[in-house]
Amino acid sequence: MPEYRSVSGSAAEDLFIDLFADTFRAEKAGYLYSQYPFYDIYQNARFADFVLENGSNRVAIEIDDEASHNPRLVSLDKFYDDLLKQNSMIHLGWDVYRWAVRQMQKQPETVKDELRVFLGSDPRRGYSLLYRPVFRPRHPGGCDHSGDRRRHCARLSRYGHERYAFDLPARL
Repeated sequence: MPEYRSVSGSAAEDLFIDLFADTFRAEKAGYLYSQYPFYDIYQNARFADFVLENGSNRVAIEIDDEASHNPRLVSLDKFYDDLLKQNSMIHLGWDVYRWAVRQMQKQPETVKDELRVFLGSDPRRGYSLLYRPVFRPRHPGGCDHSGDRRRHCARLSRYGHERYAFDLPARL
């Protein structure tokens, strides 16, 4: 099985590829286009960190680190440019999902759960973006979560995780 790595050489993007492969199987990581080129609304050349394609549907995935995306740490021009990049992808009809590097490092199981919900199926189009994701139940069997998070993980099932996630706000 080939090992997939980011074209940019970014350790953060490699971490995302590893989480993606753990979630959907290693061979599905080959569906990720790293540093996918596109043009923003002003015809400036851009690159999305990752793109998944299924026919004419595209899903962009952006990995954010605090050093280059936090509005308190970067110039306003850079912050506005990042917004333009995302808005241009949305204007092109792409779905856009973002994860923070720190989130992937400190909460990898949460990121995997979100990947399953966001990328495992598309309720608007009625098909799976990645066919059937691999669900690896963590309960019983050694999940390090505690309290409410443990109950949340125990409720996830291979096909019911989307329903649980969409119903979560009503329970809060």
